[in-house]
Amino acid sequence: MTKVRFTPPNPGPLYRKVKGASRLDPRGLAVLEALLEFREAEAQRVDRPPFKVIGNEPLLELAMKKPLRLEELETGKALSRNKSADMGHPCCRQ
Repeated sequence: MTKVRFTPPNPGPLYRKVKGASRLDPRGLAVLEALLEFREAEAQRVDRPPFKVIGNEPLLELAMKKPLRLEELETGKALSRNKSADMGHPCCRQ
C-alpha cells in the first residue's frame, strides 16, 4: 500500500465520458462541461460519487435545453426544485 500513488484523472473534457454528448452543438458542449465540472466539485465537497450527486441524463437534458429561468428549469424533467436546492444553486434556495 505504501507504493500506491495518486494518479490524477485523465486530462481532457469531461463531456467525452457522457453518452449522447455528441448530439450537442458547441455551446451545448460548453454548458455540459460546466455542469460536469460543478458536479465534480460538489461530489468532492459532499464526499460522494458524482453520479450520486446528479446523473448524466439530467445534465445532458439541461445542456440541450439551456434554461435561463428557474421556471424553465422546473418544467423540464432534469431537476426538481428540491434537487436544485440540494445542489446549492443560490437562485433555487428558499
